[in-house]
Amino acid sequence: MPESLADALAALARNATLAEAGPHLLSALGEALGSSAGVLWTVEDPRGDPACAAVWEREPGRWQKLASGTALTPSDEPAARAWSTGELARTPEALAWPIRVRGDVLAVLQLDGAIDHPLDRLLIPILASIGDRVAQSLERDRLALERDRLLTREQATLAMAEADARRAALLGELARSINASLELDAILQTVAEGARELCRSDLSAIALREADTGAVVFRYRAGDRLASDERRVVVPGRGAGGLVLQTGRPVRSDDAPRDPRFAGDAEYLAAVARERVVTVLVVPIALGPRIEGLLYVDNCTARSFNDRDEAILGQLADHAAIALRNAHLLAREQRAREEAETANRLKDEFLATLSHELRTPLNAVLGWAVTLRTAQLDAATRTRALEAIERNARAQSQLIEDLLDISRIVTGKLRLDVRLVDPAAVVEAALDAVRPAARAKSIELIPVLSPCTGPVHGDPDRLQQVVWNLLTNAIKFTGAGGRIEVGLARTGSSVEITVTDTGQGIAPALLPFVFDRFRQADSSSTRSQGGLGIGLALVRNLTELHGGTVAAHSAGEGQGATFRVRLPVPVHAEEGVDGAVPGARGMLAGGPPASLAGVRVLVIEDDHDTLELFAGLLRLGGAEVRGVQRSAEALDTLAGWRPDVIVSDIEMPDTDGYAFIRRVRALPAEQGGGVPAVAITAHGSLKDRLDALAAGFQMHVSKPVEPAELIAVVANVARTRPVRSASE
Repeated sequence: MPESLADALAALARNATLAEAGPHLLSALGEALGSSAGVLWTVEDPRGDPACAAVWEREPGRWQKLASGTALTPSDEPAARAWSTGELARTPEALAWPIRVRGDVLAVLQLDGAIDHPLDRLLIPILASIGDRVAQSLERDRLALERDRLLTREQATLAMAEADARRAALLGELARSINASLELDAILQTVAEGARELCRSDLSAIALREADTGAVVFRYRAGDRLASDERRVVVPGRGAGGLVLQTGRPVRSDDAPRDPRFAGDAEYLAAVARERVVTVLVVPIALGPRIEGLLYVDNCTARSFNDRDEAILGQLADHAAIALRNAHLLAREQRAREEAETANRLKDEFLATLSHELRTPLNAVLGWAVTLRTAQLDAATRTRALEAIERNARAQSQLIEDLLDISRIVTGKLRLDVRLVDPAAVVEAALDAVRPAARAKSIELIPVLSPCTGPVHGDPDRLQQVVWNLLTNAIKFTGAGGRIEVGLARTGSSVEITVTDTGQGIAPALLPFVFDRFRQADSSSTRSQGGLGIGLALVRNLTELHGGTVAAHSAGEGQGATFRVRLPVPVHAEEGVDGAVPGARGMLAGGPPASLAGVRVLVIEDDHDTLELFAGLLRLGGAEVRGVQRSAEALDTLAGWRPDVIVSDIEMPDTDGYAFIRRVRALPAEQGGGVPAVAITAHGSLKDRLDALAAGFQMHVSKPVEPAELIAVVANVARTRPVRSASE
């Protein structure tokens, strides 16, 4: 065997690749056999197509342009025939020797030109030996290639496993953070940083919807860009984020500057060019059907985001949504707790204030009553004591009436006696009612009343209550020597009533809550003003029931305050405007008392003192009165004494007033079944009135009742009594 051929075969044995040793092998073999050129065709996989692995030519010729990797074609004879048949193939100009590896043809050695040696016993063993060496080299190359492939696959699998482990660890860390932390900012910043790491992006960012404006604004970032404090708003339909807001689906782009979806958005494309963004991926952060934010990643290189990146980003967005939901629930719970604590505090303050406001007039009433009974007082002191008792009793009655009004308003049971009313008469009546209190503090009342305001639809007593509450509130908080201006004017389609004082004003923090029930500027034990904090709440509620509005204005503490009530003017003012002045609060209209001369009255009241009071008042009016404390006693009295009027309490220990009057109405007329009756009770709701009338009473009167009112009611009802016979 020629030395050069032996060297080439030795090179193959030293693990040289066919690409390295192939040309030397072909050259040595060609020199030894006298050929002019040689080509080695190989294939890595028996199912693949053979290609050129090495070329040698004695002089540039047929194979000059044949490059490594060029595929074998059917025209390449005799190599193509040797490949297809697996047998030695020969033409006058060349021969081709197939090389098998484990039975499969994986290479063909082709030699061109006149072969000096015939195919005899010497040439065939040489070609077979060369083929074995080439086959060994091919197998070695195949094994090395397979090893490299396995190593690459293993490295890729390991890298993917590490990435999955890191993703799982980060997602687990996020889940623990969400469960353990209440800091939304820290959680969302962790999400942004995790998105950048797991998606291998240059930048990640989170945009959230603002509660006050509804705009979606970038808040959290991870990366070198967009680190400024510039407020960036995502506009629906504009850019990648805008498309997500518009469609609710993720948006991915492998070439943002040339993406046709952004072609018409010059502003977004300018931002993309400025930031040198190439690829981008955005997913929604959704709470139910509403998108509350966006999770965004991008790259300044051509590294595209794939389905795995989108899935990871979707998981991170879900974690961000959970954090947002937890934050919303926490904020809602905190607000509810604060509201409950405030309501509880207001309730405690209200109960303490109510106790004080009820006990204070009771103390005066009880003290003067005991003094009148046990001490010898001169006439002036006795008069002053009686005035104090009356004044404090009325104050307590007014307090209870205000509480009942609040209850009726809350339950929707307040009734309005609506008619056309002259607002000037209402304001003047309220002014008359508060003038004594204003004079006591040397406060100047300045009425500025326009005579041409026109009538309004309303309940005159309730409208006066509105003005009276505003005036008493102004007097309470205005110091001695101050001024209160009361205005009445027409403004467009409304009548406006204003009360402006020079008093202590309203603190800005209290101004939004000044009309809330039980809200007071000072509820401490050292407060200088009394009251329950329901007067202005009644003003607002009564005004709104009349279709109007009320507002408070103050420049601050010490700057006085202005309250403005607006009431709608009816489109067509009918004739018959009620110009009567409503009675002052807590006072009865003047006039001679009614006479009960010759009227028999049966009074049923389980409370002894109240029974004595009612009986005494009716006797003072001239009535003949019999009083009992039980309904059974009343029925026994009816059997032997025929009254003209029955006055009955409702709540009694044995049988209530409803059952009692039903039993009376079941009696024959000659036994008193038709005697008119008046229910007097502490229950004054609309339902209580209807229940009393349905049971058989002719009138319903709420406690406390004015003496003159009691006499007038009984006299009024007595006119309807049946005529008694002489024997009765």
